[in-house]
Amino acid sequence: MTAGGQGAGGGAVTASGGFPLTAAWSGLVRRKAIWAVLGVWLVQALGFGVVLNQVLYRSMASGDDASAETVAAMRESLLPGNFQEFAAGSMPFYGAAMALALGVLAVGGEYRAGTVRLLYTQGPGRRPVLGAQLVALAGMTGLMTLATYAVDYAGLAVAAAAQDWPIAAPPLGGTLISLGSSWLVTLAYGLLGAALAVLTRGTTLALAGGLAWALGLETVLIALGGQVGWLNGPAHGLLGGATSNLAVANGAYPWWPNTLDQSVGVGAGWAAAGVLAAWAVACAAVALIAIKRRDI
Repeated sequence: MTAGGQGAGGGAVTASGGFPLTAAWSGLVRRKAIWAVLGVWLVQALGFGVVLNQVLYRSMASGDDASAETVAAMRESLLPGNFQEFAAGSMPFYGAAMALALGVLAVGGEYRAGTVRLLYTQGPGRRPVLGAQLVALAGMTGLMTLATYAVDYAGLAVAAAAQDWPIAAPPLGGTLISLGSSWLVTLAYGLLGAALAVLTRGTTLALAGGLAWALGLETVLIALGGQVGWLNGPAHGLLGGATSNLAVANGAYPWWPNTLDQSVGVGAGWAAAGVLAAWAVACAAVALIAIKRRDI
């Protein structure tokens, strides 16, 4: 017989030292806030991504401000056969922010619910328990990415059918590369949220600080990087800069040449992936170190 208790979301935490990954995943999927974030994000992906871009295309096509080449590039980006490029472009800003919130809630929810002491004092120890939570979070960000791509393709296919545009299957190789790139983006931001939740021991400050950094300060620094020469290099090392570079390397924003640095290519794409991977590893390490050293 083993003594045990109930962790957050109903996951069992056993005093004999077993905290299987299935328990971490179970605790994650039973948390309603997680599904609320995913639901809001998918509505945003469909609304701000598919619907808003269709409206923008119609406005550009019926007006005189955009060139014929820009209008044609915009239409091409909205075809279902190119959806992997379109979906990659949805990750900067909105998708990244939602992934950060997902990470904060996945780990910080234990503090908010008051179950963190039980979770980390019974079982195999703080680091193995948190490690299992981070792996479960990686799975949830993967699910978020897959759902985003499915919603984007379905939305583009419906819009294309309504306008008698061609509907084709996207290239398998390009789709897998785009999907993996977008998962890396959501993973890095999710782990940043998890690290902030551990450092602040909650959700409110972690969310406020993380969103202020990701949507505020980083955006300003990246914008300044295009104007101030010495800031350009460091801007590419930021999460937002790497996310945007990776999206462009996957074909996003071909119709809006002033959005980002269009000189990025395959090499820059790999460099951006390396920056995101480094951020992901660093955030996971910070969380694992902090959870061992800090009081709970």
